[in-house]
Amino acid sequence: MSIETIHKAKTILIALLIGVLPIIGSCSDREKEGDLIKELREVKEKDHHTAIDITDVVKKHIPIGMKKVDALEILKKNEFQVSDLKERRFPVTEFERVFSASFEMSRNPSQYAYTEARINIYINEEKVKKVWGSIFYHSL
Repeated sequence: MSIETIHKAKTILIALLIGVLPIIGSCSDREKEGDLIKELREVKEKDHHTAIDITDVVKKHIPIGMKKVDALEILKKNEFQVSDLKERRFPVTEFERVFSASFEMSRNPSQYAYTEARINIYINEEKVKKVWGSIFYHSL
């Protein structure tokens, strides 16, 4: 074998590894995902719209009347980034607290597009009074 052939083979091998390693990594991450995320991925695979209502799926995991701490724990176990909207500019007089949670479900390799699940939980008297959820496709 010539040195040029060996160099080309190394280049091809490196290119293959760069392409395959992220796929292997994402598969192992998905094995660890919680039930909520797994169910949201199933919904996303069936529905290819740019906005998908997932409120009914969220209600199965976070039912109305659930304690706030339990609802937030479910979101955190499913690796959602949770924000308390208490300090936001818009007043929400109907509810004592509102929490917004987001999870990046997928990202285009070019980094110009991604899919995100967003869930809002509305709280009164330390219990869930309303939930809302949607999966959005974002492109820049």
